[in-house]
Amino acid sequence: MPGPTVDTVPRASGLRSAAAGPVSAGVDAQGSGTFQQRSLFGNVARSLAASGLDTGGALIVSLLVARWLGDRSNGSYAFAVSISSFVVAICGFGLPSFTVRQSASRLASGANPARGVQRAISVYVRWSVPLAVCAVATLVGFASPPEADLLVLSLAGVYGIAMGATGLLIAALQGTEDFEASILASILQRSGALLFLLLGTFCVGGVTTYVAGLALSQLAITVVLGRRVRRTYGIARLIKRTRVKDGLALLRQAMPFAVTVVLEVIYFRGVTATLGYVQPPATVGLFAAAHTLFTGSVLPAYAAATAMYPRLSAAWAADPAGARMMAHRLLAVVGIYGIVAGGALYLASPVLIWALLGPQYRESTEALQVLAVAVPLTATARFLTFWFNASGRAKLTTTMSACAVVAVVAVGTPLCAGAGAIGAAWATVFIEATLVSSAVALGALRPPAATPPRSVIS
Repeated sequence: MPGPTVDTVPRASGLRSAAAGPVSAGVDAQGSGTFQQRSLFGNVARSLAASGLDTGGALIVSLLVARWLGDRSNGSYAFAVSISSFVVAICGFGLPSFTVRQSASRLASGANPARGVQRAISVYVRWSVPLAVCAVATLVGFASPPEADLLVLSLAGVYGIAMGATGLLIAALQGTEDFEASILASILQRSGALLFLLLGTFCVGGVTTYVAGLALSQLAITVVLGRRVRRTYGIARLIKRTRVKDGLALLRQAMPFAVTVVLEVIYFRGVTATLGYVQPPATVGLFAAAHTLFTGSVLPAYAAATAMYPRLSAAWAADPAGARMMAHRLLAVVGIYGIVAGGALYLASPVLIWALLGPQYRESTEALQVLAVAVPLTATARFLTFWFNASGRAKLTTTMSACAVVAVVAVGTPLCAGAGAIGAAWATVFIEATLVSSAVALGALRPPAATPPRSVIS
């Protein structure tokens, strides 16, 4: 008996575990895999492990960069990473978040999203990568500050393009609740980062060698994850010829996600980038060190929201009332965690700075204490973003992010210029407060429409 077609999978089969091996024997080029649902607790644990390895590994590496390369090189590195984040946002077209939601929704309705995943990857490679190359050239050639290292910025652009590809592949796997791929990617990425940091510090090249190593590591991870996606969805080729009409239709549906991602990068990385333009690299390094510890404090809340995103998307497609109840309970848990974590970070700031960064970063203590105020706001805002997207209200997420970008321009720029690292920290608090208040104003606490949105990946 032939296997199920690309558009149908028995409903009872649910979501497939990538760890279980190949989809099935004799899959065709369009994909005919079966899927097996995962436990919710296991998903949260795996997401927390992946985020812990990723953010925790980034924290460790960033601390080593700050200690070994000095504040100036750390500032150059932080600015380069901000630039690469812009590249990821531009060339991703919002496809990762869109792919997670649509894959989970289609699987919940008994369909196989393999063809849509293949189409998203094809659009990324054939359309968005050339755009990203142009974006990198523009940022390096026309938008770099006087003290910027152009080679480091160029390498950071390559790193950003590879990061975009990795993010899309991980999204395709997370749509089937395969969070082991994120763990694998985090292990490979942080191991490569540490290796090239050691080479750059103790051998040759400094921060240039380190960023070049990041780019090479990310390209290798893309190859590994590509093989996993092929096996999971049962497709012979990741990239196929896509008609312009189909590609434009996909991008139209993903547009709210694309705009949101770009705006999120602007407000999340925009403070660091703005600081890089108006302050010397040493000041950027002081703020980047404090911001690294701040990011680590939000890690558990972000990991839980990431794990719940595909499950909330699937629940919204099948049972909107149940999804709303689940979201409200999770919001309460995330809010309580944020208050506790923020208070702990504020009290422990002097010890953390001294123990993890060293006495040369003692001026970062006040900035970290200010950032601690933003922890509950950030945790809440991130979860609300996932909930809006999962419930088919991505346009509201876009509006939230637009409000935050206005805050970056109106408040972040003068604070960074006038108060340095402390001003950047207060700007972050104001931006996160803007996100939460705008979410509440847009109806975050009110029930959305009861009709799930139409699935567009087929």
